[in-house]
Amino acid sequence: MKAIALVQTTDKDLNQAQQNIKQSVDPLIANPLTQGNLLKSQVLKVGNNIINHGLGVAITGYMIIGANAAYSVYDNIIGNANLTTSFTLISSTAVTCNIYCF
Repeated sequence: MKAIALVQTTDKDLNQAQQNIKQSVDPLIANPLTQGNLLKSQVLKVGNNIINHGLGVAITGYMIIGANAAYSVYDNIIGNANLTTSFTLISSTAVTCNIYCF
């Protein structure tokens, strides 16, 4: 998402209000955590699972939010140069979970 654009007017108060809003909102827009995608009910099998994250850019990280079983999961994100569409999660057990990708 792009940073907020300012519209210059002759009203100094309106210009200042825009600047204040921009200073507050731009850091939120720049934070990759706020630009994520929630993948619901992802079924992970034991071993390698290719996850299509749908971000449109390389993935920074993920969080598993809710699961129907105890699990241990790790990934191939660090050191992988081709993460623009998907990444691999390696699971120790079969589990259904929600994954927030950012």
